[in-house]
Amino acid sequence: MRTKKVREAPKAVAASSALDAYLKVEPKLAKVADADLVPILTDVTATVYVVLGALPALRAQRETWLERLPTHPIADLDLLEEYALATWFLHQVATSASTPEGTKAQLEEASRLREDLLVAAEALAHRQLLDQDRVAKIRKGQGHLDTANDLVALAALYTEFRGTIANKTAVDLKEVERARDLGPQLLVAVYAKKMAKGNDPVHGRARAFSLLFHAWESVRQAITYLRWTAKDADTLAPPLQRKPRGRPRGSSKTTEADEASEASEASQPAMPDVPTEPDEAPLSDE
Repeated sequence: MRTKKVREAPKAVAASSALDAYLKVEPKLAKVADADLVPILTDVTATVYVVLGALPALRAQRETWLERLPTHPIADLDLLEEYALATWFLHQVATSASTPEGTKAQLEEASRLREDLLVAAEALAHRQLLDQDRVAKIRKGQGHLDTANDLVALAALYTEFRGTIANKTAVDLKEVERARDLGPQLLVAVYAKKMAKGNDPVHGRARAFSLLFHAWESVRQAITYLRWTAKDADTLAPPLQRKPRGRPRGSSKTTEADEASEASEASQPAMPDVPTEPDEAPLSDE
């Protein structure tokens, strides 16, 4: 029986995970040729969430993919999450409105909040109410990036054990929520400052998005073949970008959007090396 909802709602992107993904993808960015760049014609954040939401259902096709399309690169599927998170991170950095003064204020607030939450956590860990090893690991953090990640870790720790530590600490919910929000903001601000001295995050975002787009199109081609009978490929892996509306009838003027769309279509990879006709045997929708 075919289910209507095949994509899961993704959880909020963790800035620390996105940073890790960016660091893994960074060496590949310089290798993206200008001819392979794809114009960004859609909302980047929304696009990333489309990809992340589709991953569980796409990964469920992995075994069938390997069996029926052994020559089509499965790495395109395996790298989707990494490319999506790297694109999200570079987009956050590229659109960051942080200023040196603002970042300094965030760092000062983050340092105070980290120490307040950490001292309280150590007292709770001493009474066996929090995981001592996790608290000790957070205490070892040094530097601005560690401060940002420590706030995220502390917020997660207090949230996880909130039932155990209720009414046993002076830390209140607002402090935990502030740590949860401030950590990712600071992480992005610190990297925005770092990239201002070297790599352009806008150019990096364009290259990361192109890696994501090409991998996604390759996955869509494979899924189209594998799900030919079920005819649900566009549900499992919808197009990330759609062609802009055509020019008014009688108009011969080519717009920038038209050129960008044509460039986007021209950049799509070739169809996979598969038999000329998909297997006529019905595929399971489970």
